[in-house]
Amino acid sequence: MTGDDGNNLLEILSKASHLDDDDVKLIPYTIVSIRPLHERAVDGGTGEEVVAERMSTDAFMSFVIGKYLQSDDGRKLDEQDRQYLRVHFEVVHRWPREPLRFREQRLDVMREMSAKMSHPNGG
Repeated sequence: MTGDDGNNLLEILSKASHLDDDDVKLIPYTIVSIRPLHERAVDGGTGEEVVAERMSTDAFMSFVIGKYLQSDDGRKLDEQDRQYLRVHFEVVHRWPREPLRFREQRLDVMREMSAKMSHPNGG
């Protein structure tokens, strides 16, 4: 393995959890309790999200835990477990965000209007 291979591996690994970009990301996750002597994946704590905006890792984990705690399974969770919840996730696929077509169309209309105002007699 060359030195470049190690850098490529680090880049791949960091992209697996990197959320702070404009890509559309598919993110499966599992919520785990690390409560001493009760370590486990929590019931109903798996799922996936599609994230299309920039988001920090902490914000994503807070969102997932908050969503879980509002669910039926989350409401049944022992109060002692709540402080020990952690989220394991991985970005399994990402796609470039598609451009907003309406924005382009609106700019075209504005350009046309500007051109007509610059040449009111059509010339």
